[in-house]
Amino acid sequence: MDFQFSKMHGAGNDFVVVLCDAAGSGECAFRDVPDPERIVKVCDRRTGIGADGLFFLTPLGANRFKMEFYNNDGSRASMCGNGLRCAGLFAGRHAKQKELVFETDSGELCASVLEDDGVTGRVRITILQNEPFRFCGELNGYPVYSGVAGVPHAVAIVPDVDLVDVDTEGRALRYHEVFVPAGTNVDFIESLPRADGLFRIRTYERGVEAETPACGTGISSAGIVLHQFLKKNEKVRILSRSNDILEVEILKENSILKGVALTGPAVSVFSGTAAL
Repeated sequence: MDFQFSKMHGAGNDFVVVLCDAAGSGECAFRDVPDPERIVKVCDRRTGIGADGLFFLTPLGANRFKMEFYNNDGSRASMCGNGLRCAGLFAGRHAKQKELVFETDSGELCASVLEDDGVTGRVRITILQNEPFRFCGELNGYPVYSGVAGVPHAVAIVPDVDLVDVDTEGRALRYHEVFVPAGTNVDFIESLPRADGLFRIRTYERGVEAETPACGTGISSAGIVLHQFLKKNEKVRILSRSNDILEVEILKENSILKGVALTGPAVSVFSGTAAL
């Protein structure tokens, strides 16, 4: 079955975007009966389109969409931060709107398109703290904090991210007994900023099972940990492995931390028709 798609990326974290109609018919019929093998095939970098993940967007109103996200191993995730920024840019163009609302498995989330030159955009999204972060102790030699900001994350504080073997050490924490049975995404972040005020981060993503250039929910989780436990400002700038700068702003209600606003790039790469 042929289907139309768009390829996008947010700070190097890349996605296949498929627009569906409200009934899920036609080219999106396979959406209603998720086929992990087909999603893996689409995301394969040698024989498919190639991506860290795939998401379906279904219009629900003038500026409202349903977003269903899958990792490139075929597993479903509740949401994706970099994916949500790409979804905001794509949906904003489709609906001719700057303010968008998305129904996700992580709840109702908002996106604002701040800039759009037709290829690259700058998008601000909200990410909820679904489960408060807590100190887990010293795990594999690092102080680690865990919680849920859209999806589960473990944030390890390190002196220098360049010295971390992310694939090996990230995998060890991803499958650590503390996080069984579901496992977790793992973020390594430096406790002190560079001279220009930027904190550096590297992330091992569950579902991709490797380091990715950037992770929006990981950067959001790091921002929460930096503020809540390391007493950093409510607004921080974080430098991803892709060399993109993302801004995290802590959101509070009656002094209670509710989530973050994450601002960063989203880029259209190409569109086409696939028969996979």
